Amino acid sequence: MREGTEKKLKQIDLDYQKQIDAIRKQEEEWSKAGNGKLTDKQAQKISEAYTNAERRTAESRTTGFERLLERIWHVPAAEIGYRPRVCGKNKESTGRKRC
Repeated sequence: MREGTEKKLKQIDLDYQKQIDAIRKQEEEWSKAGNGKLTDKQAQKISEAYTNAERRTAESRTTGFERLLERIWHVPAAEIGYRPRVCGKNKESTGRKRC
């Protein structure tokens, strides 16, 4: 049981890394086309893409972890007091959220 959930969590991480790689590739392409700079609209799109990728990954990991808890203890995760970690803003200059 745990092996299946661990495998799913690893797949979630792999999918996240693929998304991040695709976002970085798009960012590089736009940057090269704009002589090293992104337009405001492009920068907004890139920021949204990072945020969405991180949100989807956090939601997927939370769901996977809740399923694991339910399988191990046979009760819903909410009943045992599990609360997912809330993302906060990164203090670095990027302003991107990190969990």
